[in-house]
Amino acid sequence: MSPHHEHRRPIPKRQEAVREHALRRLCRAPLVALASRPAAPLRERTFLRFAPGFALAPALALAPGLAVVTGAAFSLTAPVYAAVARASGEQDLVRLEGKVTSVSGNAVYVDLGRDDHVEANDRVVLYPPGVTSVEGTLRSVARSSARLELDPGSPTVAVGVRVEVLVPRERVAPKPAEPAPPEKPPETPPADAGVASPPKPQRPDAAQVPPKPPPVHPPWSHPPESWNAQHPLLAPAFGQRPEERDSEVHGRAWLDLHHTTDDVGGTKRYLYGRLGTDVRVTNPFGSGGELTFDAEVQQRDFSFPDAEDQTDTDFVLRRFSYAVGGTRDEPTRFEAGRFLAREFPALGVVDGVEWTRRTEGGSRFGVNAGGLPEPFPDAMNSFHDVGVALFGRYVRGEKEELRLGAAVQNTWHDGEQDRSLVLAEAEWRPSKTFSWRNLAWIDYYDSNDVLKSAGFELTEITSQARWRFRDDWTVSATASHRRYPELLRDDFSSLSPTLIQDGELDRGSIALAHEITKTTRVDGRVDAWRDQDDSGTTADLGIAWRDLLYDRGTVTLSVFRVDGSFSSGEGVRASASRSWDAAFGMLSYEFTNFDQKDFTGEQSTLAHHAVYGTLDLPIDDRWNLSLQAEERFGDEQSAWGLGLMLQMRF
Repeated sequence: MSPHHEHRRPIPKRQEAVREHALRRLCRAPLVALASRPAAPLRERTFLRFAPGFALAPALALAPGLAVVTGAAFSLTAPVYAAVARASGEQDLVRLEGKVTSVSGNAVYVDLGRDDHVEANDRVVLYPPGVTSVEGTLRSVARSSARLELDPGSPTVAVGVRVEVLVPRERVAPKPAEPAPPEKPPETPPADAGVASPPKPQRPDAAQVPPKPPPVHPPWSHPPESWNAQHPLLAPAFGQRPEERDSEVHGRAWLDLHHTTDDVGGTKRYLYGRLGTDVRVTNPFGSGGELTFDAEVQQRDFSFPDAEDQTDTDFVLRRFSYAVGGTRDEPTRFEAGRFLAREFPALGVVDGVEWTRRTEGGSRFGVNAGGLPEPFPDAMNSFHDVGVALFGRYVRGEKEELRLGAAVQNTWHDGEQDRSLVLAEAEWRPSKTFSWRNLAWIDYYDSNDVLKSAGFELTEITSQARWRFRDDWTVSATASHRRYPELLRDDFSSLSPTLIQDGELDRGSIALAHEITKTTRVDGRVDAWRDQDDSGTTADLGIAWRDLLYDRGTVTLSVFRVDGSFSSGEGVRASASRSWDAAFGMLSYEFTNFDQKDFTGEQSTLAHHAVYGTLDLPIDDRWNLSLQAEERFGDEQSAWGLGLMLQMRF
């Protein structure tokens, strides 16, 4: 093997850093119910594809063929889905965007709440950098935040990941104003009132009254605006351009504290704290742009039996950028700094620049270039990896019912060619009730790669469809296939050469929701997965009653079955939530009974209990306090935790 091939071994060199990072992740979320999800040996890694790239010439050569394949797929399936779309109802959906604010095991907190019109059991799509989208379900919703659970088998997500929630438009649309009551005509005094009514003057014939001359209009003070078919006729005649508006500051600041004590195998204590802010300044320099700053200070204190206490403090800069343009009046957008790739979030965070141009029809194309921060949230060091990406997106329809996009990116690790990648995306929304989204990753390998054959390889593909075929029925389905790329870039975990060569993971899921009445809803979901060594399934069935035991509250009961690589069994989950004038509370209980495969004796069957509660207390219009408590007990499990999050919006 040549020295160059020796250098391209895919095994990361920073084994000590990997172990340290794993220890830090343990202190962040020690109360994870491992038995509540299938233990697949090939768990998806969120940041495995964080720094994709491409060999420009081969990728561009592939793009036409990829377009042909995508077009053929649409031509074959379009008649079927069009018939489905025509048969569906007409509930319009609105896309609400937010981001992850905190992560604790399988529970993820986002900055969307009741004030944003989201509700419990709404489906959420998350877009972690470097992988296709991840889905979850909102379990509890407070005034300005919500707690969601990721679907079984999902990769972990980090703070700052973008999220989207699709909600019915009638939730967010303002209620129409009630018409004013008609004016009552003046009452006519009765004839015997004793006072004679004055005679009414005779109205002259309208033809005899000459019309009044029109008033003299002053000269127009604003030049006529141009109009095109893309703008509505009843749009405001005159509006301020972004550079003419006053500079405004919006955002939030937070203090987040979590303490956990684990008594299994000796008492272990963890304390994790975050103090940060997310600020957006519009028109800060008088040119209509937007300045964004998102950063926090993190501190972890943890202690183990017979070991010294450890403290770790980090400053995390997630975003610091300035963007200008991209408005209705300015089709060119430019952003510089540290930012998440706007058009293709899967390309990850960039320390550099991005230029995008929008055409008259709404299509976009552009380029970004710069350093690619490491996928360690507590460090995010940059410029060991750099990349350049070209991207474009074609849209058709008044509401962008069809979106076809492609991106090619090339990355270098410490100055050496690393990854060559093509991203292809297709999204189709032919009606208000049906959507179909696809994303594919295609890697290109050359003679310098050791474990992969030269040529193109489909590394990952995900297809997601959602159909609301009646006002009270919704079905969604997801299918994905993944392999592991060969990279020089270091990652969270060490992957063996065998895993990179032969590892694969296929996953499929289908979910069905039915609103029996306006206050009762049933949800069912089945997931199945298969890798090169094993396979498994997960099934979940739940029912939720609104205002069943008390007003302004929801009671939920669900049962589930898990068959994983290392354990299998059943569980039940019950929760109750209630909102008051301003406060919100939720309490849930979960029981699981799992058989451990290839275990004998007392550990062959493990019964676990988990109790979780949260209380959301708005202090005023700007301040909000959230309290959390959790306890897990049972066989080989004894832990409890407390959390506090104080937020201020400005």
